[in-house]
This record gives sequence, structure tokens and C-alpha cells, in this order.
Amino acid sequence: GPIVWPATYPDVIAVGGAYPEDPTLAHSDLTWIASDAASSGTSVLHPPRKVPDVCGLCGPVVIEDLFDRFGNQIKVRYPAPYQAMPTQWGCMADDKIGQGNCSYDGWVYTTGTSCSAPMVAGVVALMLERIRKISGLILRRTSGIGLRLPQVLLKQIPLVQATYWNSASILLPRYIKEVLKRTAIDVQQGVSANNEPTGPNEDPATGAGVVNAAEACNYINYRNMRNSLTSRYINFKAFDGSAFQYGDFFT
Repeated sequence: GPIVWPATYPDVIAVGGAYPEDPTLAHSDLTWIASDAASSGTSVLHPPRKVPDVCGLCGPVVIEDLFDRFGNQIKVRYPAPYQAMPTQWGCMADDKIGQGNCSYDGWVYTTGTSCSAPMVAGVVALMLERIRKISGLILRRTSGIGLRLPQVLLKQIPLVQATYWNSASILLPRYIKEVLKRTAIDVQQGVSANNEPTGPNEDPATGAGVVNAAEACNYINYRNMRNSLTSRYINFKAFDGSAFQYGDFFT
């Protein structure tokens, strides 16, 4: 059917999955493989939008020969017990005994992009904290993300006040996605659940690759933030010379 899930919307960071061939190797020696438990595709609502943008950790699909209740041999596909996640105690998933856990212990071993997405969200949280420290951007529960501008300017120029709140929520997420993609680890092996291939650089199966938390946070600095987030909506000539002592205006 058509690819219409919410992650295909342009302003969303769509997360796919990949896993290291041998996780015991040093980080720099890891070979990453696209997970065939993670979906990919092109949006029919917003073409040519392709997903995913980046990947988190996600194991492969396992195919195992089992027997049904009539004694017939069948092949069963299920996510590899790759990641441990807390689950509701006593539920059906809690009854599974995976690698090293017990039945009904409140933990389930599984995999999927439901595991990958929270990892990427955690990386984004680290990036936002670094952005807040570098630029003075602050989180406001009701107003989104904005810039701590001098109050005298906000009071004197309503345009600045309105613009900075309204456009920050548009520009900053795009900057976050851009940094995640620029610093991602390339994946060149495997296919997605939709049988789309990997390849050098950005590809249909894994997007830009596996997120790299350290590189993403280290990439963020005042200069590239200024270049990416400087307002295109404010007429700087409206300010007198004293306004520029505060540096660039981000919105």
C-alpha cells in the first residue's frame, strides 16, 4: 500500500534502523548493516520526501523453523532479541524468555524502530542542551523554542518579538535534522524491510546513516548555528548600532 505513516511528513525526523555486524569491535572498526525490521519508502502525500532521515540501533529479523499445533513445519519471522526494554509486568510480551532475562520480570528483549526512535530522541536532547548553552536558546513549554533577546528590544520592536517566537520553531528543528544527517555514520550493507538498498552516502534504506551522538554535539558551534539560524525575517536596518553588540539575532 501507499507510504502514509506520520514519519513521512517533511518536518519530522524519520528514524530507521541499523546494527553493527560485530558489536564487540572498537567503535571505529564497526561495520553497520541496515535492519530488515525497519521500514523505508517515499511519501505519497509529500513526494519526493523519502524516509528514513537517519537511523538508530535496531536488530535484524530472525527467520526460524518451528512447528504448528498440527505438527507442520513453518517459518516464523520475528524481531531478534536485540535490545532490552521495560514492559508492563505480566503482559504477553513479559512472558517471553530472551537472552538473559526471565519470564515475568518486567523486561522484554526485542527490536524495531520503536527502540531506535527513543535513542535518536536522546541524542536530540543532548544537542538541544548544547545549543541552549552556546546561543542562549531556551525551552518554553507554551511558546516552543526562542532566543533570550534583551527585553528592551522586545518591548520596542513587536515585530522582533513575534518573529522570534514564530520562526524559531521552524528553523531549529531543520538545523537539528541537518546536523544529525551531516554527522551520521554511513551504512553500506543490507536492505530495509521494504527491500530498499543501502549505498555510499545517503541511501533509501538508512537515509544518512546511524546517528553519532558525540559528533552531532561536537558539530554544534556558534559559527554554524549563526549561518543556519540567523533570521531571514528581521530587517536589521531597523535597529540602531547598539543592537548589534548582542551579536546575531536568531529566530
